[in-house]
Amino acid sequence: MKRKISLVFIMPIITLCLSSCLNKDSNFKWQDSIADSIVAFYQIQPSTFDFINCYYSANSKPSIIKGNTSIYFNKGVNYRIRIDTLTQGNLSQYMGFDVCKNVRYFGCNYTQDTTYESLESNTNQMMNLIGSHQPDYIFNPDTFRNQFLDKKRFIMTFEENPHKTFYTISSIDTNTYRDEMLTTKKSVVTYNVSKENYGIQSYSFIWEYIIDNVTFKDSSGIFYKYHNWPIENIIGYIEAFTPFKKEDIANDSITNKQDTVSVFPAFTLPDVYARNYSSSECKSKYTLVEFWYRSCLPCMKNIKRLNTIRSSIDKSILEIVAINDLDELNKESIDFVNKFDVNYIVLFKGQELAKDLGIISHPITFIYDSKTRKIIYSNCGTNDNYSEEIINFIKKQQK
Repeated sequence: MKRKISLVFIMPIITLCLSSCLNKDSNFKWQDSIADSIVAFYQIQPSTFDFINCYYSANSKPSIIKGNTSIYFNKGVNYRIRIDTLTQGNLSQYMGFDVCKNVRYFGCNYTQDTTYESLESNTNQMMNLIGSHQPDYIFNPDTFRNQFLDKKRFIMTFEENPHKTFYTISSIDTNTYRDEMLTTKKSVVTYNVSKENYGIQSYSFIWEYIIDNVTFKDSSGIFYKYHNWPIENIIGYIEAFTPFKKEDIANDSITNKQDTVSVFPAFTLPDVYARNYSSSECKSKYTLVEFWYRSCLPCMKNIKRLNTIRSSIDKSILEIVAINDLDELNKESIDFVNKFDVNYIVLFKGQELAKDLGIISHPITFIYDSKTRKIIYSNCGTNDNYSEEIINFIKKQQK
């Protein structure tokens, strides 16, 4: 894929720098040079491009995200971006991200209900969403450069590809991460960089990890096609972004719904053997319901920790039900559940129940009184003390 954008006024400088630094006697020079050249491609010249993101997960179905992006930087300090996307597969649909360093709008519109979610208070979530459409070197150039300069952590390889239009750069992260459940074995990022202007033509990411002694591998590939839009068109397009339903930003009515539900709805859902289980069957004093899905790593941690809770609290006191509201009930899902050797109830097809509760993120834990269905505990996310916190909470309720 050949770049169509021409960076006339900066190309002589970048070309001179790169050609002089691609010296086989010093890897540090070519690494430093090409990293800066890639960052300069995005930071100096406003641009717009299409992307196709193909994602393959060991825990979920493959998905394809198609969309387009426009971006410009202002004096190297403030950046503005707009992303319109058309999502295919089993992921959510987004339309209209808008981000800048001095926040004007920091959120996204959702096409399915034309509402706006403000993410000013959660920059990590915003960056994760953006990261699914384009690499971090646009927003975090220092992090991007670290791959080239941190020889203790990253192994870098460079291929000139004499008969091709791009260089190939591979970065292997040797920093193995471990906690009580998840171990990251290896992650590899490979960039194809245009020889013409040092923009990224495509890049792939492979991540190998272990959850509770089970090995998984996720991978993705993003491909870019650039357009030669006039600069004023790019800036005008970005500045024209406006959120739907501005009152939702102030009222925060969307994100708080799950916190305002006081009674847990009755439900009847199939288990992994397609047998229906009803909430009315529960005879314990309390019921814990955990919402999860397969490609959510924090969910996987909680799913494993529920075994500890089950073993620590008598079933007459607490029933445990894990409800999947995103994945299909099929052989892959059943095999996945069996890998974790669960000792509690696992149900599927919880989409309507999740909608009634206003669930917008995972994992989320509810505990309610089995008789009155009054919710006495709710928490979104996970932490290292998840099991202990739940066990201690139930013990306090018993006093």
